[in-house]
Amino acid sequence: MKRQEHFVETSVGSAFVLESGESQQPCCLMIHGWSKSDDHQRWNFMFDSLVLEGFRILAIDMPGFGRSQNARRLFKARSEENLIKDGPVDVIEQILKKFLIQRFYLFGLSWGGGVAISLAIELKSRIFKMFLFMPSYTEQKDELKFINTSCMILWIKEDLIHPCKMGKYLSNRIKLSTLVNHSIETKSISPENYATLIMIRVLKIKIRISFIWQFEVYDQFLMLEMIKSN
Repeated sequence: MKRQEHFVETSVGSAFVLESGESQQPCCLMIHGWSKSDDHQRWNFMFDSLVLEGFRILAIDMPGFGRSQNARRLFKARSEENLIKDGPVDVIEQILKKFLIQRFYLFGLSWGGGVAISLAIELKSRIFKMFLFMPSYTEQKDELKFINTSCMILWIKEDLIHPCKMGKYLSNRIKLSTLVNHSIETKSISPENYATLIMIRVLKIKIRISFIWQFEVYDQFLMLEMIKSN
């Protein structure tokens, strides 16, 4: 698949953005986690499948991560700072403006999942749907109840950094959310790949019908078992 590399100047420094797919296709915006090793490559194994299904990918290395190393300001891990001036949401809005993106599908991992939640609060109707893999977010003032975006929250029970109770809390607070809470004890693929395959499966099937969350979770995992065995 053809991929293009961009460096977008933002208010806190240059941000690397990997683009794949045709510009007229619906956009999937992807936000990585906060660890030093996190960057756009966390989502690499999703790119070709989504492009084949007719999507455009924008995967960002947030300033200070990956190939965006000349940041004039480093983001903090706490979600309380997501919406401040020159914070993560502000920077992503600048990137969206550069690419002329009005509406998009949103993917977030850990810290990036928390940033995605903040984007859903700030941008509201511009987000088609969200796919969050163990998002890290601390609610401040009852703001989660105002999110009107359909959301799938994926959680791995064995993860020691992200407690399962947080997934349940977020799912209860975000009214249009579905929590996929599963164990990987018997799975031979990584938690990241496992959760990502679920998201791909939902996008492939449900964008073409009216009620996105009526697809049974059991059938999603059955499909993953079939993928793993091939």
